[in-house]
Amino acid sequence: MKELLVALNASFSHTNLAVRLLQKSCKKEVEIFEGTINETQEDLLFEILKRNPTHIFWSCYIWNWSQIQKLGDTIGKMGLEIQQFVGGPEVSYDWEEHLQENPWIDGIFYGEGEESFPQFIQILEENRFWKEMKGFVYRDGENFVVTPPVEITKDLDHLPSLDYKEENMAHRILYYEAMRGCPYNCAYCLSSLDDKVRYRSVEKVKKDMRKLFQTGTKQIKFVDRSFTMHPKRTLELLEFMKEEAPEGINIHFEINLEDIQEEVIESLIHAPEGLFQLEAGVQTTNPEVLEEIHRKEGLENIKKSMERFSKSNIHRHLDLIVGLPGENMESFLRGFDDVFSMKPEKIQIGFLKLLRGTALRKNAEEYGLFYEKKAPYTVIRTKDLSAKEVLFLKDFEKISEIYIDEHQFTGISQKIFDQGTKPSQYIFSLTEFYRENKESYTLKSQKGKYQLLFDWLKEKATLPWEVAYETLKEDFYFQEDQFIEKILPVQDQEMRKNKLIQWIGEMDESEYEEFGKDIHRVSRFARGITLPLQGMERILFYKNHKYVKHFDRKIEIEKEK
Repeated sequence: MKELLVALNASFSHTNLAVRLLQKSCKKEVEIFEGTINETQEDLLFEILKRNPTHIFWSCYIWNWSQIQKLGDTIGKMGLEIQQFVGGPEVSYDWEEHLQENPWIDGIFYGEGEESFPQFIQILEENRFWKEMKGFVYRDGENFVVTPPVEITKDLDHLPSLDYKEENMAHRILYYEAMRGCPYNCAYCLSSLDDKVRYRSVEKVKKDMRKLFQTGTKQIKFVDRSFTMHPKRTLELLEFMKEEAPEGINIHFEINLEDIQEEVIESLIHAPEGLFQLEAGVQTTNPEVLEEIHRKEGLENIKKSMERFSKSNIHRHLDLIVGLPGENMESFLRGFDDVFSMKPEKIQIGFLKLLRGTALRKNAEEYGLFYEKKAPYTVIRTKDLSAKEVLFLKDFEKISEIYIDEHQFTGISQKIFDQGTKPSQYIFSLTEFYRENKESYTLKSQKGKYQLLFDWLKEKATLPWEVAYETLKEDFYFQEDQFIEKILPVQDQEMRKNKLIQWIGEMDESEYEEFGKDIHRVSRFARGITLPLQGMERILFYKNHKYVKHFDRKIEIEKEK
């Protein structure tokens, strides 16, 4: 008998916490196979079947469920003596529907698997009846049997610790769970169905984290719905991480900015640069929509919290959701501007997923929500947002990520905003231009990104062309290590950035004296270098070996008599 836990992650860098917890909860050694949804079905089948399993246990989420269905169905038709079971948030609801649509499924785990899974392994080993276990749904002829749920424990200290001793985690993200449940009642979220908030003890978390710190990973993500919910506990853990986390590691939390305590903010803003990364779900700034999705209105508190973080080393992501009931295009764009004004490092635009078990899915018809039949159940249209508008906002999200979130075009963007253009208007107009000329641009390449913005600036922007070009060029020099004419159709006699940096590093302080007058004109810049151009000279200012600013001046050329 050979049991195999199977996880299909979104990418190689991700790891699956659930299958590792299940593996550690068993007395018997159970093997794990971890693949990705980007691999071919043939490669995944080969990797799974070469392990010769008699029982396969799939870890199911919205991002991998479609692929698991194909693989499970294929394995079920191969004539092999393999039983297949599923568990995870995607299959924890609508059991009868899942079993009817997927005859290859022999049973479904629901609830907390750390109790039911090891019990089931023991039942298999002893050839006992499945009805003896808890948290399980299975077929019995034409009928389905649902066993009683697993009892919920008061705390999470019974969960096993993970040390990853035999795995190379240098380039992978590790996930950690310090709490379960959520006191909030967001209508789109599965966590709202579990309002019993339970924690691992602070000492247990510290002990586990010390092990994770030794794995070589560069990022640990807490899956807790709100890491800062319990201020006293949060403060103790933050101070521990600030003291013991290795240099170069990043720790990611989800928080609620509308409820975060001042002492927690104070601890976070005094953390070493890069140690903490915060994600907060604003979702919408429309009070009426917030009421529909059972979230309290707290925009002013969010703004105050973000203002406190603005001068810190904390990397902050704010989330918006497209397709919420009651939100039209105007409302969404207003929310985008509201969130932009808070100056997050990233605005994450997501599209509403009608998850099984959630209030929005149950009341989708009442709300006028139309969504994909298959996972991930993404919204197609609503009463307030047409299908064409949803599709437009998918391109809007792509353009926003490139021209706002990636911070490659900060100079030119600021020039546009200084003219009174709202961020949403800028991205909306650029999205329209992109959609009109989509076949002309490949936005996966730097050339395509620069060319799209270059062409839009020429045709649509009200910014004076000379200012637009010079600012775009400065953005380019900040980011690129090549001649600008390789990207833009403009001739410009520039040296490569690396060569300039090397030149600055090798020059003696005395060599800057002749440019003293120019340096005083921009006194906060430490150094200046003059480059000869045709009929003019360029003064480039650098600070800490990085380009800061430049200006040109004409040279009077004395004609030969």
